[in-house]
Amino acid sequence: MTLVSDVLDATGKRVATQRSEQAVPATGMFDYDQTLPEIVRPRLWSPDQPYLYTLLSQLYVDGRLVDRFETPFGIRTVKFTADQGFFLNGKHLYLVGANVHQDQAGWGDGVTDGAARRDVKMVKDAGFNFIRGSHYPHSPAFTKATDELGILFWSEAPFWGIGGFGADGSWLSSAYPPDPADRPAFEASVLQQVEEMVRIHRNRPSVFVWSASNEPFFTKGDAMEAMRDFLKREVAFFHRIDPTRPVAIGGAQRGGIDKLGDVAGYNGDGATLFLDPGVPSVVSEYGSTMVNRPGDYAPGFGLMPDTPDQKDNPRPYAWRYPWRSGEALWCAFDHGSIASIEFGSMGFIDYFRLPKRQYYWYRSTYAGVPPPAWPVDGTPAQLQLSASQTVIHGTQGLDDTQLVVTVQDEHGRALSNSPDVTLTIVSGPGKFPTGRRIAFSNKSLVAIRDGQAAISFRSYYAGESVIEATSPGLKPARITITTTGPDRFVPGQSPLAPDQPVVAYPPFTRIAFPGDPVNVAINRPTASSGAEPGHEGPKANDDQEQTWWKASAKDGSAFWLIHLENVYALHWLALVMPDDQGPDFVVEISKDNTEWQQVGEGKGGRRSYDFALFDKPHAAAFLRIRFPDVTPEHPAALSEVRVIALPEK
Repeated sequence: MTLVSDVLDATGKRVATQRSEQAVPATGMFDYDQTLPEIVRPRLWSPDQPYLYTLLSQLYVDGRLVDRFETPFGIRTVKFTADQGFFLNGKHLYLVGANVHQDQAGWGDGVTDGAARRDVKMVKDAGFNFIRGSHYPHSPAFTKATDELGILFWSEAPFWGIGGFGADGSWLSSAYPPDPADRPAFEASVLQQVEEMVRIHRNRPSVFVWSASNEPFFTKGDAMEAMRDFLKREVAFFHRIDPTRPVAIGGAQRGGIDKLGDVAGYNGDGATLFLDPGVPSVVSEYGSTMVNRPGDYAPGFGLMPDTPDQKDNPRPYAWRYPWRSGEALWCAFDHGSIASIEFGSMGFIDYFRLPKRQYYWYRSTYAGVPPPAWPVDGTPAQLQLSASQTVIHGTQGLDDTQLVVTVQDEHGRALSNSPDVTLTIVSGPGKFPTGRRIAFSNKSLVAIRDGQAAISFRSYYAGESVIEATSPGLKPARITITTTGPDRFVPGQSPLAPDQPVVAYPPFTRIAFPGDPVNVAINRPTASSGAEPGHEGPKANDDQEQTWWKASAKDGSAFWLIHLENVYALHWLALVMPDDQGPDFVVEISKDNTEWQQVGEGKGGRRSYDFALFDKPHAAAFLRIRFPDVTPEHPAALSEVRVIALPEK
């Protein structure tokens, strides 16, 4: 057997070659190493210049070519440091990124390769240089796009936690199995997926770090030590099968896990709590702006501007310390969620892949592209129908096109009015997620908002598809999409896509929360007006009454705030104080961290307080305890905050 390997540059010129001969048994598998000569003066891969080589492998048996394979790859170096940040190809680079879920409206996780590429391009076009693949291995098409378009990719194993307070066996249960009998199979599953992820993506230059987890600290207390031990073994397994890349612990802001890998990824309040942590670090999630399109033309920097030692610093982006490697927005795209629809609406692009105004802020600030003119209220007269491309390449389901319908006045000006709109395939092949027509309404999950609606369209047959957008009383619009390929659509013979219902996600039959309200506050992100050393904000919701938050303010006012990371129907609030010397306080709730509603107040001088909140429809994603009058004799402090609730929806 002869293996001939040629390295080709981007023009197809051979820049290195190697030939080796081996005697191989007729059955079984045979592994050996073939090392090619060094490439002289290689072109390096980077987001600015995503240069790719190709390794052409040709296999001969008795002089006859029996197989060939092409492997695109790039040449680059990466280095994380604890004191100077991140370096790509020996040059410092601050990582500015976004978390990305793959799923899209209507199609769920079954998106095409073309749709994955559009997603990568939208993030790249906004001026970002890296994507965190949250929280599972992404498709090969996704990393092919990050390679070719030039954006670094953080590739993550599917070991994650979402709350840790659901019944065992549910999506919301402990991240790591509380029952020792379940652990061997669980660990084997994680490591199998780690190995598959590494094998699939290991030759991608854009993949610059592996991640072992996201927030695995959402684990039952008696399983925490076993969880930490498994993380150590998982990191070692990564190193063994790929010694060339660092391994991160994503969501490492609780549980003492931030130094178990090569890089710590701090989510939420971790950005303000772990300052100069002594380990290479990234803010792996910030923001969490929960809003429907269009939203505000403003960034979503979350808690980072409240970093204690930078609050009064006039320098832009004062939280970008020399030791910090970068930051990733939560998140790029709205996504399906087992928690709630609201929980999945934190993207700066919506589920249908239409940008919110926050996207345009980032694109203007990072990429220098001015925002478009916003639609205005007016008198609708007509519809406009456009497509990301008018040709779908192939009938194998690997490509599609995004259709966008816009409400306009008689002069062609985009309006914010959102009447019901229907897209219909008038002739030819193809399908929407709901069949040959799809209806948009501002009262539906299939939404039209701010005068626009969008959906991805695909076809499994070749031919021309005429699609019409209609709305009562408005001039309709048509577009023709051509699908190429060998499987021609024959009218009257080829099957038509059947109608399919709109199914709310998640399904109501899912196993999730227990029937009774539970404490949803444990280990959720916090913020405060300030804290004394050793008494930081997370001490008030760590499920341990022997620890407490204590405000740094000696006089004046103080507050403690918790982000529940979902919209909950609140049933009960229980507060435990470290002593009976505390001041008066008020309890406030909010859905957006902007508009606040007072729901309770307490007189100081007690060790515990209980507030019944189920008498009214109190729904909130944020809860704040505010102390208007703090004195040295009556300091603001909290031992434990328990928020008893169920998801609002």
